[in-house]
Amino acid sequence: MYAISKRINILQKATAAKSTFINDEALPSAATTFTCCDCGQENNLVIIPYHSGFPVLQIYQGNKVLSKTDLLSNGMVSKPLR
Repeated sequence: MYAISKRINILQKATAAKSTFINDEALPSAATTFTCCDCGQENNLVIIPYHSGFPVLQIYQGNKVLSKTDLLSNGMVSKPLR
């Protein structure tokens, strides 16, 4: 996994086939698909707890990648960040 270093611009929200996973649904991993907003292509997405993705604070820290406003207004987080 590499560090995110470039700013992310959110243009549209991608539609995921499933966005909530409860208990055993996420073990050993959670799989879903999402549709690209630009070309309409369906893409596979696998989330492995504690292995894939980045902590929210890494994305938000210093407003380098995403700002606090971007995260809150796009529903990526539901509480103000410290």
